[in-house]
Amino acid sequence: MRREKRRGLVFSDSLKMQRNDDSGDDPADENYVPTIFSYKEKPVNAERENRAARRNIQKDFKDAECKQKEQEKRQLSFSTFIHSSYTKSRDEEPSSDTEGLVIEPDDVDIGVRHTRDAGVQCDPDPLLLENLALKSEIRRLQGLQWSVDKIKDDDTKTKFYTGLPSFAVFLWLFNYLVPKCEKMVYWRGTSMTPTERARPRRLMSLEPIDQFLATLMRLKVGLFVEDIAERFGVSVGTYSQYFTTWVCLLYQELRPLNPFPSRDIIQRNMPSCFHSFPNLRVILDCTEIFVQKSSSLVNQNLSFSHYKHHTTIKFLIGITPSGVISLISEGFGGRVSDRQMIEKSLLLDML
Repeated sequence: MRREKRRGLVFSDSLKMQRNDDSGDDPADENYVPTIFSYKEKPVNAERENRAARRNIQKDFKDAECKQKEQEKRQLSFSTFIHSSYTKSRDEEPSSDTEGLVIEPDDVDIGVRHTRDAGVQCDPDPLLLENLALKSEIRRLQGLQWSVDKIKDDDTKTKFYTGLPSFAVFLWLFNYLVPKCEKMVYWRGTSMTPTERARPRRLMSLEPIDQFLATLMRLKVGLFVEDIAERFGVSVGTYSQYFTTWVCLLYQELRPLNPFPSRDIIQRNMPSCFHSFPNLRVILDCTEIFVQKSSSLVNQNLSFSHYKHHTTIKFLIGITPSGVISLISEGFGGRVSDRQMIEKSLLLDML
């Protein structure tokens, strides 16, 4: 009996000690004591381990990226060195054998000694030759493109291409139109042209002074639209917008410069050959300009001229006895008679 009681006590004591040991490893237990012994298993924080693993992966990626950039930089530096060594001038030959090796400076150490044998003839770099050829072509095209520099300080060319007597007059007229030009809305058709409130960005393929020159060239020399557009390096549609807009601006701004003269002015400047016509005020003539046939049958009927056998636009032109243009009517269809043009142009009210 005593032996059985002793065994029971020993078993209960060992069970209590085992419970105390298990509870001592738990950090939340009141009997927990830190230890430095390796056989004691420490609790593992899974979230902390995951953060550490992610940091290590990011560090590996950054190291790999840095190595790749460094390698690309070295390859680029080495390629630049090789191309520059091909294009060295052969005139820079060394005077002695010791000067045959030339060390090229480089900011990046690529582990290669940069040398060049001055006695070896190398073919020129094809990329460099192509680059030089393209630059030469760009300079040639820029020289062919027209601008105001073509007539700058040349009164003969200015008079031929613009009709103005000198380049100074050309600049004076342009400076007079600059304030209005800055507020100009470019013509894009009846339905597409915006109003003042919805003004779009200006078309700046050409400078305003070049647009003015291109407009005067068409009015004076009568070049085709395709020709002028190619000269100034713009599309046909863009030049048409320039021309229509500038013609409207010139009409509005320069119209007061040429009013219909009074009877007294005409009498004072009457040539001697017209003295037998004391009541002469204006000499009239109708001129017709060929236009493209319209797709509308109504417009074809209104613009067809039986005299020219073509679709035309008619204008009534009037000059004074001294030869100054004093009247230009609005355009009428080629079917309109001369009498109808005089009645609609309000010429009778000005006499």
